[in-house]
Amino acid sequence: QTSSFSSTDKRQPLLGWLQNNMSVARQRLSRHEPIRLETERLQGEICYKYELEDILWDCGWETVHRRGVVEAFHALVLQYPEVQKIIKGRTIVFGKNSGVSISGQIILYSGEVRNNWLNVIKTTPDSDKLLLSLPMWQKTLSQSLRDIQIVTDPANIVMVGDHRIGLRQLVTSLGDYKTRRSLPSSWPEDMSYFKLGIESDASALMISPEGVFIIPASTPGFLIVDFISKGMSEAMLRMSEAASMVVEEAFLVSACINELGLIQLDRDDSISTKHMVSCC
Repeated sequence: QTSSFSSTDKRQPLLGWLQNNMSVARQRLSRHEPIRLETERLQGEICYKYELEDILWDCGWETVHRRGVVEAFHALVLQYPEVQKIIKGRTIVFGKNSGVSISGQIILYSGEVRNNWLNVIKTTPDSDKLLLSLPMWQKTLSQSLRDIQIVTDPANIVMVGDHRIGLRQLVTSLGDYKTRRSLPSSWPEDMSYFKLGIESDASALMISPEGVFIIPASTPGFLIVDFISKGMSEAMLRMSEAASMVVEEAFLVSACINELGLIQLDRDDSISTKHMVSCC
């Protein structure tokens, strides 16, 4: 029986959609498999030859485009051998930004021209110096809030420069606040159970599904303290729920893979663990 739903209609049953699209998925996988394998071979060759830690992807480019990006990077390294000592032992990530991440990865925007990549790689030593200063700023911010944990979202790539600016802004804001008043007496002496994440000014004050206090870098000190004071109970509740959700998600993903005969089942970064559990 012909389905009355279009291929992109979200109202259709999942199993029906999978059944209707299995042949299309197999055809596309088969068509791109040689290119994917060749791209992986070239990545492995580059990593071995120039002693890279790894080459990763943080973008949704198609297989054919990825091969072109890897070939362009290889040509760059061959043309400018002076960058080889800079990339040695590093992880290269082709993503949506350019620079050095707080984990020390060299991020290259896959849509840029090679000259921009060259500039990013050559300025990596400068970014490394900024990277060395981050622990000091993180510790200062943590201590200003009674040893609260300073965390970043592992699903997002955070640039060294952006993170340093955010840390400095919050340290300054809280420093100004504490010159005029003390932290609330209702706060525990040790806040290390709680977590704080820094976001851009475009973000809003909120508590993540994992119970992390999300604070925009430009937030005044009094708002930070007030928000944390009012949100402690909710943050504790969400942290507890998130811990159990992670275990449940792993179980359900494994069950779906086995039941549907999948090779793998991934969760997009924009989907929370709670939504993944609901879907599975």
